[in-house]
Amino acid sequence: MPATRRALEGALAAGLRLHPLQEFACGVARMEAGSRIAEHCDGGLLSFTCHLGLDVPDGCALTVGGEARRWRAGEFLAFDPSWPHSAENPTAADRYVLLLQPLRDDVADADVAAVAHFLDPATRPPPHAAHPFWLVRGRRGLKAHGTWLGANATHVELAAGRVAPRGAAALVYPAPPSLGAFRARRDGRWAAAPFFDAEASAGEPLRAGDVVAPAYVAVDDAGGVDWIAVSDADWTDVLRDPGRLSWLPLEGAEGPLLDQVDEVAADAAPADKAEAAPAKAKVEAKAEAAPAPAGFGGGGARKKRRKRR
Repeated sequence: MPATRRALEGALAAGLRLHPLQEFACGVARMEAGSRIAEHCDGGLLSFTCHLGLDVPDGCALTVGGEARRWRAGEFLAFDPSWPHSAENPTAADRYVLLLQPLRDDVADADVAAVAHFLDPATRPPPHAAHPFWLVRGRRGLKAHGTWLGANATHVELAAGRVAPRGAAALVYPAPPSLGAFRARRDGRWAAAPFFDAEASAGEPLRAGDVVAPAYVAVDDAGGVDWIAVSDADWTDVLRDPGRLSWLPLEGAEGPLLDQVDEVAADAAPADKAEAAPAKAKVEAKAEAAPAPAGFGGGGARKKRRKRR
C-alpha cells in the first residue's frame, strides 16, 4: 500500500502524533465474517481510535455509547475508546479498515511519559523530552537514572542485577504547569536532595511569604507530591548533575511548610538555595485529566482530581 504509506508519512510530518505506547497504533484491522466484538471500554485516555473504511461489506457496524454507525469504504470514523463500544460483522465477508490511534491534541510528551512509567517502568518515554527519573543516593553521592527496569515498595531495579533500596531513591517528575506555585508559610532552607537528612543547599534561606514555581516534583508510591524542586538547568543537565536541583518538602516537623496557589506571582522565582525541614509528610497536588470527547467525534468536559490530604 505505497500510496497509503506516503499519505501517513505526510500526515506525520504535518504533526500527526500516534500513541507510542500502543502495540497497534497504525495498521490494517481485519474483522472476520460472522464475528462480533462484545461491548467493552479501553483503559487509555491519551488517544482516540480512528477507522478509515477500506473493504467493508454492507451491514458492518460500530456502536459507541449506544450510538451505532456503519463503516463505509472511503469514509472515516473517529471515536473515544474509553466509552463502551462494540462491533459486529454479520456478513459472509471479512471487513478491513485502516486503524489509527492518534494522541489527543492536549496530551503532552510528559503525559505519555508518566503513563509509560505506571504501565511499565521499562517502557522508554518519548525521545528528546523531559520525563520521570529516579534520584538515588549511594556511596558515590546522588545520581539520576532516566531509565530503569522496575520498582516496588522496597527496591528500584536500575539495571539487570543492580538494585537500590526504595528508601534511598526518589521518583522525580517534571512539574506540570497546572500544578501552579507554592507559598511558604514560614522561614525554611533548601535541601540538596528530597530526603530529610540531606545536606543543605548553598544560598539564602526561604522566607515566609516567598512564592516558588517548581520545576520538578518528587512523588510517593501513590503519586502524591512530597517535595518540590527549583533549578536553572534544563532536564539533560539535571540528569548529568542532580546537584543543580534545590528541594523543599511540602510538610516538615512543624506542620505544612508550603501552601499550593493556583497562580504564579510575577515575582515568583527559585529563591536562593538552602536546607529543608527535618521531618516527612505527604500532600498530593491537584492534576487535570485530559478532556474526553463524548462518543463519536464530540467535545467532552474537563475533569479535575481533588487535592487529597
